[in-house]
Amino acid sequence: DDAFDEAPRADDLSMDGPQWTHFFDDLTGPDHDALTGVFPAYLDLEAEDLQKSDGFVGCLWANKDLIAPALCHTLFARYVADMQADTDHLNTLRAQLEGAGLACNAVGRDFVAAVADADIVFMDLYLCSAQRPDDIKVSIEGLASAIAKRRTKPPLVILMSRSSRLEDKRLEFRNGT
Repeated sequence: DDAFDEAPRADDLSMDGPQWTHFFDDLTGPDHDALTGVFPAYLDLEAEDLQKSDGFVGCLWANKDLIAPALCHTLFARYVADMQADTDHLNTLRAQLEGAGLACNAVGRDFVAAVADADIVFMDLYLCSAQRPDDIKVSIEGLASAIAKRRTKPPLVILMSRSSRLEDKRLEFRNGT
């Protein structure tokens, strides 16, 4: 689940347009200087390009308590709330599985190697907090790649999501993997 990732990616904040506008509009001179210091390309890119940059989003995330903290915390508020809710559910699931004697490995979007030998996979339908229609491809392609070498003995896959489209997308997911 992407809730286990250390940092958001640009796509995770793609639905936060008003927060991005507020962020860029309210930066001060010292904020601009600090951003240039930690992300030199800051001066060369337009706001629209910066908000699509995984590097810039990762840099903001790493420095959110140091550079324009109020603006960063507002920008990341929805993402943090979504990931915390997901993590709470996942931790409950993990505790139940471990309580039943099963070993668990919690991984984010870079899950292919971890799934290669797993017997049971709890798979997030959308590996992006924006949960756009194309985001399902990340899950489908990743899982298909992970289990390609074990077609004769695939893992049990339990598809999950906070999305209300889980029921509608399950067949697409199964057929794609």
